[in-house]
Amino acid sequence: MRVGVMLCGVLGCTASTLVYGYHKNKNNKDSFRQGSMWCSIKGDFLPEVYNIVFSGWDVNSMSLAEVVKKYGIIDYSDKIDINIYQAIVGSLDYAHRVEGVPMSHVSIEDAISKAKHDINEFRTQNMLDKVIVINFSSPMYCGPQKLKGWSSTTAYSIATIESGADWVEFTPSNSISSELVNLSIKSRSRIAGRDGSTGQTILKLLFKDFLLNKNFIIDGWYSTNLIGNNDGKVLAHGDYNVEKILDKKAVLDNTINDLDNHIVEISYYKPAGDNKESWDCVDFSGWLGNKMSLRLNWHGRDSILAASLALDIITCLIKCEKTNYPYGIVDELAICFKNPVNTDSNSYFEQFQNFRKFVSN
Repeated sequence: MRVGVMLCGVLGCTASTLVYGYHKNKNNKDSFRQGSMWCSIKGDFLPEVYNIVFSGWDVNSMSLAEVVKKYGIIDYSDKIDINIYQAIVGSLDYAHRVEGVPMSHVSIEDAISKAKHDINEFRTQNMLDKVIVINFSSPMYCGPQKLKGWSSTTAYSIATIESGADWVEFTPSNSISSELVNLSIKSRSRIAGRDGSTGQTILKLLFKDFLLNKNFIIDGWYSTNLIGNNDGKVLAHGDYNVEKILDKKAVLDNTINDLDNHIVEISYYKPAGDNKESWDCVDFSGWLGNKMSLRLNWHGRDSILAASLALDIITCLIKCEKTNYPYGIVDELAICFKNPVNTDSNSYFEQFQNFRKFVSN
């Protein structure tokens, strides 16, 4: 089976790291498999993973080589070229409202048509059996005002599913509606999302389970995040960070009695670059009501963590295709996301066991 992967925001930090790191390191299997949940269970990726064709959309006019050198996230050596399509830009997009990038289309219908054309052209030119589209673009508008207009994410998601491709919502964008899920079943597509979980939030999920398994009472949880790449810049904007903060809070739903005692902050700190840092202060009560606390400090390579997680998701969707997994939401990928769609489980251990069972079978 020949697989193609299209990335929305392909020249951003995470997507460019994924594409360049994949091409330069896929033959170095020891380091290539590090950081993969799939490989921790199976030892290696599926054979199809080593023959992926990449493409995508971006508003940036630079080449893949130029952005890799600019970001400096992974070492640059040789030039690698991929076909990059002109991005869709909607009236509600950060690129248009904040950065002044012109809209690509007047109507969302025209935008959907253009994205479908790109997907089908990519599929045909590369003789692909399966196309997976992953959204790495800036989050959808979620500000306090109800604004008229449309988002590129909506156009990409509809075009993907209508084209019979799989949709992965790696951002906090609210693109996975019940209508999209119903459409995916008709078009024989699969959906995974939302909001890739790579660092602080998955640690929060893990430590929450530990504290509750000890029958401690979690009195409060304060989380702050420092990130200096473009994601951090966008998420510092109040019109584009609401859903992200809600996703980060979702892991403690029904856990803290007073939700005012669960605080999540995201700060853009340019010197940090792609090396995100998070701090957590956890206050809890133990035996006889005695108060205790826990401190967590996480230093992570944002794009490196996200790229390896994306490879796990891609591998799982390839397995779905090979094993005739039902169309619609892939429930077993819940552990990959901060706010997974269509799951009742809010436990790290339950989610990982579901993932392990899926991978092992």
